[in-house]
Amino acid sequence: SGTNDAIWAYWGNAADVTSPDYSTNGAVWLPPAFQSLPSFDTVYHLEQSGFPYFDSTMQYPATNGVALLPGTGIVGAAGSFANSQYLDAGSVNLSNAFTLSAWINVSSTVNNIQGIWGNGPGGYTSAHVVFYVNDYNTGDGALILGTGNGTAGTQWGTAPGAVSFGQWHLVTAVVDRADSTAQLYVDGSLQASGTIRNDFPTNTDMNLGRFNDGSFTFNGLMDESRIRSGFSSSNWVWASYMTVAQNASFANYSNVVTTVATPPSPVTIQVEFSGGSLNLNGTGGPAGATYYVVGSTN
Repeated sequence: SGTNDAIWAYWGNAADVTSPDYSTNGAVWLPPAFQSLPSFDTVYHLEQSGFPYFDSTMQYPATNGVALLPGTGIVGAAGSFANSQYLDAGSVNLSNAFTLSAWINVSSTVNNIQGIWGNGPGGYTSAHVVFYVNDYNTGDGALILGTGNGTAGTQWGTAPGAVSFGQWHLVTAVVDRADSTAQLYVDGSLQASGTIRNDFPTNTDMNLGRFNDGSFTFNGLMDESRIRSGFSSSNWVWASYMTVAQNASFANYSNVVTTVATPPSPVTIQVEFSGGSLNLNGTGGPAGATYYVVGSTN
């Protein structure tokens, strides 16, 4: 967005023909602590045609449920739900702050609750946190979050029509148990804020595509279904939406044109302490250039 922003791309290594090891790339979704970024609990891309459905965090692969039907997603393949398909993520351990999200394309024929994420049964007095579209026995298109402790519960949501049917939307619930509050977003835009119970279960069986007692199943397509540990800011939710929404509008690709006449050669730096001084020695890089230390760990 600014003149000082850039994306660098490097290519041309014909020997680099092996894709990254899937068993190690969970770090993309589980960033190291020094980055101060919340980790994800589950990330389902839903491109598989049967069990197991991979969780890219490598924590909660879905090995149980009813296999999804193949579908075309907002990003590549998607999972198609027809009122019986669902994934059982197991006992997902939710933190005090967490974010539920999914790209959904709700069937235009629905007229009841469409369960997205749920770790309990429906009903005001059941113990659960449930995230869904439509009020009970309606097709009103409201996005709703329900919480309960087994005796008492709360349920609130957006105005009707927040989620239109037959087209893709990113729906997001940002939950803060410590403050007993939550926020609901549709397509990166805040639609509602409300009060929740803070004593709902946080380590019970989580289902995607229904509540975990088998009620209120989903009918339509889902893609990029995620649970993130931490309170996602409005900017993060917007960026998550734009990352996918912008990709969906691509019509074609142009040639890559570099503005770098002479790509920089790799620089190798050795660090040593001697005589009370920090000495940097290295090879590579332009001769006679000035080099700076722009950061250190201690």
